[in-house]
Amino acid sequence: MVDGGSAGQTRSQSIGEPRLPCGRKADSVRIKLPHRQQKFCAVLVEVIMQEARESVHCAADAICDGLRRLGDVSYAILPEDIAHSLGDLKKAFLTNIRDLIDWDISWVNDRVAGGDKLREEWREKCKQHSSAQTPPEPVS
Repeated sequence: MVDGGSAGQTRSQSIGEPRLPCGRKADSVRIKLPHRQQKFCAVLVEVIMQEARESVHCAADAICDGLRRLGDVSYAILPEDIAHSLGDLKKAFLTNIRDLIDWDISWVNDRVAGGDKLREEWREKCKQHSSAQTPPEPVS
């Protein structure tokens, strides 16, 4: 495919589509800007990214506010004494879950420490066993 009039230059090698040394087509174009404009563009990109982050935070805050409101409504529709009793029940349940998790973490820590102790015992037995053995006699 010869570009109209460019002898020996293909369309993909034209000025608009630079090629990389590996033969792939370049994905981007570099535009040389004066130093002041480079700083302005960098600040502009930073502001745009900051606004995008803020909009994500605003959306997350809106969702959290909606869930809080839904939670408030779910307790508000109940009689006051039942709502408080239900809240206490849920807190007691979650406290028991937390205690169970703490116990499990402690159990794992104890098992790891026991494994370390057993590993050391095995190393000692292996050292004693290897030092007690006589080396094999060379075959002549």
